[in-house]
Amino acid sequence: MPVSRAFVYVLRIPTVLIMITASSLGYFFCAGVRTFGVLFATQQYGIPRSAASAMAIVIGAGGIIGLYLGGHGAARLLGADNLNGRILVPLVWLLVSPLILAPALLATSPLTAVPLLFLGGITVTAATHRWMTPASMWSHSACGERLNQPAPRCARWEN
Repeated sequence: MPVSRAFVYVLRIPTVLIMITASSLGYFFCAGVRTFGVLFATQQYGIPRSAASAMAIVIGAGGIIGLYLGGHGAARLLGADNLNGRILVPLVWLLVSPLILAPALLATSPLTAVPLLFLGGITVTAATHRWMTPASMWSHSACGERLNQPAPRCARWEN
């Protein structure tokens, strides 16, 4: 199959289009945070630039935790024979993140905003867990004899 036909074939899958759209929106949000985060924090919360920059470290720590939680949650669902785990985990996290981030962005006190932004960092990055592939899946040999079966069956692994 030529690459162009394979490309069109993959893009006809609705879940692929949903994941591409969700990822694009997530990256758009992260680019905005990187660009305007310090400026927004100094004006919204009335704190100096150094404190606003320190807030980024707290949000980043939440992001690291979110990657672990998202990947672990999806792996557990896959281990329990729920093949939709890689779709359900980002869906839940992306639905929860506005509920946490909206109050954080509307808050005027940094004492209220920082914990919410930390949790928001967890929720946003937990939805991007699919890029974190376990080492056991780095080679085709991890699938063994099941290599000729559909991808979801091959994509299971044990933690």
